Amino acid sequence: QHGLVRASRGGRGGQAVRLRLLATPQRISEELAGREAELGFLRSLWKVGGGKAVYRGAEVEWRDLARAAGGLQEASHLLDRLAKGSFLEWQTSSGEGIWVLDRDTPPSRLPVDWRAVQEKKERDLRKLQKMQIYAYTKECRRGFVLQYFGDAAAMDFCGACDNCLREGGGGLAERFGIRLDEPAPPREPGERRERMSKEEKRARRSARREGFELAPDGTWTEAPPDQRLRERLRQLRRALSTKHGVPAFSVFSNRVMDDIARAAPTSPEALLEVDGVGPKMLERYGEAMLAVLRENAGDGPAEGAPPSPPRARTEESGSRSLDDVPAPTPEESALYGKLKALRNALAREASLPAYCVFRDNTLIEMARRRPTSKVELNRLPGVGPAKVEKYGAAFLEAIREG
Repeated sequence: QHGLVRASRGGRGGQAVRLRLLATPQRISEELAGREAELGFLRSLWKVGGGKAVYRGAEVEWRDLARAAGGLQEASHLLDRLAKGSFLEWQTSSGEGIWVLDRDTPPSRLPVDWRAVQEKKERDLRKLQKMQIYAYTKECRRGFVLQYFGDAAAMDFCGACDNCLREGGGGLAERFGIRLDEPAPPREPGERRERMSKEEKRARRSARREGFELAPDGTWTEAPPDQRLRERLRQLRRALSTKHGVPAFSVFSNRVMDDIARAAPTSPEALLEVDGVGPKMLERYGEAMLAVLRENAGDGPAEGAPPSPPRARTEESGSRSLDDVPAPTPEESALYGKLKALRNALAREASLPAYCVFRDNTLIEMARRRPTSKVELNRLPGVGPAKVEKYGAAFLEAIREG
């Protein structure tokens, strides 16, 4: 109301950018003379941000920035260059909050009716208390809502809400055989909810990255194929977002990621058939996406073979614990280090995450089995025909050199 602060409208995933113009028009025209990309971008920001209001601060959507610069990546690079030259300052608006516009005027000088502010706070608190009562009431919920809005038709029993269904006495649950889950028993005073340890959380995250789920009783279950692929695509999207300096949603959205995981295409033509994947996305991210998809296609165990999770599993599944795995020999450890260095170098050269070349457990198997041909290499877990064709010669040569 007084121009001191403004509520941020930046939604999920950092869809808006907060920026403030610092340089004067004279300095911009002198120092950016001949640099049409920066000048055109600043002219667009001036229009989108409301003219002189940009000097106080403005919030601009990423799509408007992309339209002004010719693409999200170009917009990010231009913002970085202008910020480095102290022409503006910017940051991603990643959520709701308050943005200070005027840092000079003290709040005590503003004509604020603090009594009205306190009254509004108390009204909001009463609304919150009513909502809490509604959430925990054991009476008819529909009657509670109607009574709150002053409806004369408020009833004590509707026969349809969860509380009325549990009461029986002619309720729908009793008449139609609807089973309702019993609520969890209340905790005793002072009783704390059992929490997972850091080691357990770390084990779950590691298992999920490898395509397995760790149950609370410590047993391992293999995740569905589309869920494993979705997790790998999510890791790839995070890596590409960091590399290109753009929001994760601009790489591909959750909906597109789910569609890709369900379709599991392994060729550029099949990937283009997925709704939401266009030629520009394929040109920019297609190689990295297809590497993950082809690895997923050639990564499954042989038909009828038991899964091999990365940690100890139960005896009921017929597997062995890590204590049963023989320790690597010094030669195997040295070869594993050499293969890992080669994997990392190839990944950096192709601008890909390291796991897109080979995962660590695949390198361990290479060092242990020492394949001497592409046929033997193709039999290792995590290796498919596409990877043999692309990386086989380099890794076989490293294995021969020992």
